[in-house]
Amino acid sequence: MCASKTGSEKKPTFGDWGVDLSLGDPRVGPGEDFFRHINGKWIDEFELPADKIVFGTLYALADQSQEQVQALIEGLIDGEVEHGTPQQKVRDFYLSYMDESLANTLGLTPIKPLLAQIRSLSTMDAILRFPGILVLMQKPQTS
Repeated sequence: MCASKTGSEKKPTFGDWGVDLSLGDPRVGPGEDFFRHINGKWIDEFELPADKIVFGTLYALADQSQEQVQALIEGLIDGEVEHGTPQQKVRDFYLSYMDESLANTLGLTPIKPLLAQIRSLSTMDAILRFPGILVLMQKPQTS
C-alpha cells in the first residue's frame, strides 16, 4: 500500500492482493477449467482498447504512469519554476523536444559531428566501444 503525504493510506489502484474472485465464472468448476473459473467474467466482459494489441494490469500501470508523468510535465509548462532546478530543466527539455519548427530548421546539423564519428568507425573493436563513448559524452562535466 502507498501512503500519501498526509500519512493516510491509499488503496491499490488495481484491486487487493490475491485472486479477484468477482472476475471468475462460478458456473465452471476449478477442476473443470481453472483458467475459466478464475477469469471467465473478465474474459466475457473485457473490451480491448482500440489502441492496444494486448492489455493487462502491467499495461494499465504503465499507461497510468505515463499519464501522471505527462500531467507533471504539463504542470511545469505554464507554472513558475526556479532557475537551475530539476523542474526548470525538465520543462526546458520538454519544450525543446516539442519545438518542431526548430527541429525542422536545424535538421541534422546538431548531430553531424556524431554521424561523422560513426562513419569513421572502421574496426569491430571501435564499434563495440562506441556506445560507451556516447554515455561519456552525455555525462555532465564537473569542474
